[in-house]
Amino acid sequence: MKLSLSRFTKKALFKFFLFVVAIALTALLQSRATAPVSVAEAQAEQTASTILPDGLTTGYAELDQTIAEMGAKYGVDPKLIYYVMRQESRFKKQALSPKNAQGLMQLIPATAERFHVNIKDPEANIEGGVAYLRWLLKHFDGDVRLALAGYNAGERTVEKCGNQVPEITETKNYVKNITAAYGKTYHPVVPPAQARAAFNNSTVSVEAE
Repeated sequence: MKLSLSRFTKKALFKFFLFVVAIALTALLQSRATAPVSVAEAQAEQTASTILPDGLTTGYAELDQTIAEMGAKYGVDPKLIYYVMRQESRFKKQALSPKNAQGLMQLIPATAERFHVNIKDPEANIEGGVAYLRWLLKHFDGDVRLALAGYNAGERTVEKCGNQVPEITETKNYVKNITAAYGKTYHPVVPPAQARAAFNNSTVSVEAE
């Protein structure tokens, strides 16, 4: 009886030992397989985040670059462009609203026509949105809240409200969300070259007309 119990115990211990070894090997192989991917992802994120101020990134290096370039061209803070785009489309090129606002900057056809851009082309869509932002900032003397309200509801609506944020729930929330993230309510309206220095954005040197 003692001999039989001893063999049973040894057999159980041996199986347990094999089980532990198998788990350890599996964990080791998984860590080796996933480590390079994690490092690569971290490096890619770091590379993308160096393009925009404060380490901001859309998750797409090319899109980050376009934001920086359009900000430099039109004298608009890339951070403001980033937060407007995030609110408008969540960085989705094919975004479409029930009001037919389209693309990354959610332009409506009339605005795209006004600024002579192809609403379907992602880069042109961004340029049209940034050009409109620039126009609004100048029109409202650098008041970020009014420029954002104009972007959302149209400048005529803001003007009819006595140059105040309209009492429209969507517009009020839109202005609140973006200004909270951006952290500023005034944006200097200066020539693009000066703006690039002010916003630490020297990506390109093409000035808007």
